[in-house]
Amino acid sequence: MSGRASAIVAVVLVACGGSPTAGPASQSRQGSPPSTALVSLGCSLPIANVGRLSDEVYFVSVPTGAMTAPKTTFARVPGSPALRRTVADPVLYGQSDDATYDWPLRRWVPARFSAISPDGTQYAYAKGGSGPSVDIHIVNIATGKDHVAATGDNFWPLVFNKDGVYLTQRTAPAGLFAGGGIFLLDPITDKVREVHAPGAVEAWQVISGKFAYGGGFNPAAPAGSGETSNELIRLDMTTGAIERLAYRPGQPVVIAGTTSDGRIIASIQGGLYFVDSQAQTTLIMDADGGASIFTDRDQTWFLSWSMPRRLYSVSGNRAEHVMDFPAYTNPNSYMSLAGGCY
Repeated sequence: MSGRASAIVAVVLVACGGSPTAGPASQSRQGSPPSTALVSLGCSLPIANVGRLSDEVYFVSVPTGAMTAPKTTFARVPGSPALRRTVADPVLYGQSDDATYDWPLRRWVPARFSAISPDGTQYAYAKGGSGPSVDIHIVNIATGKDHVAATGDNFWPLVFNKDGVYLTQRTAPAGLFAGGGIFLLDPITDKVREVHAPGAVEAWQVISGKFAYGGGFNPAAPAGSGETSNELIRLDMTTGAIERLAYRPGQPVVIAGTTSDGRIIASIQGGLYFVDSQAQTTLIMDADGGASIFTDRDQTWFLSWSMPRRLYSVSGNRAEHVMDFPAYTNPNSYMSLAGGCY
């Protein structure tokens, strides 16, 4: 998971992409896969051990567990610790701890899955400047063409979807997303418009349809609760109305992602839960050690971080064990599901 992790985003994942959930969490969308035949016969799951201890990536076959030899696909950018680049040409630059395998173009990209366009041809990343000023770059994956599409105070890409690139602002201490509002960047015109004004207790992490989901800081929380979000909130981006879907006094509540059919997953006090529109929660699985989460076109996957690591898939309202995960020569906490299984 990213070195920018903090109480509000470090419980699971991205994803995210799914990463340990990650910066903003795993979004449910995917570009065209290479072959549907792979899904029925088994599939190949991209894994990234990207973080402080490793820059290696590899693939694991599901359900056999056969794995490819790890290889180093990314390199650090001298003088820019927040960035990394691809080793292969054309060189692609992006966030230091983010990695996704882009199935449509069949190459590794230094970005969270949610920051890649639906057709898999472009991605967005943030590069800090002086003070709070941040440039949002959009990159053509096939050519490596990289241009600054927008500049704003503490801008951060949430999701690149058919509407454009949704941004928030990291305005709270320790890199939290609280108070950042939501903005929409048009990747064709490079124009930015405000979707939702910044609010002091809102930490948006997922965009799904016309709704944004995130963590909130309920003022009724017990004293000493710290910076951890304690409720799940939903914004109707059409009307501006905010609903409170799950509040747990004194407990961390973090949005973890969505399923391929749009159901919301949240991490609540060591467990992964579905949260419905009536604020009802359903336990999917215990995840005391954390988990990487990824939703592809057909399935939502969980990779537990506790040892031995295990791979699960969502079936109905529960997580079903698919296989024990193969041992890796250099395991670390940043191991993440880095793409769909195809």
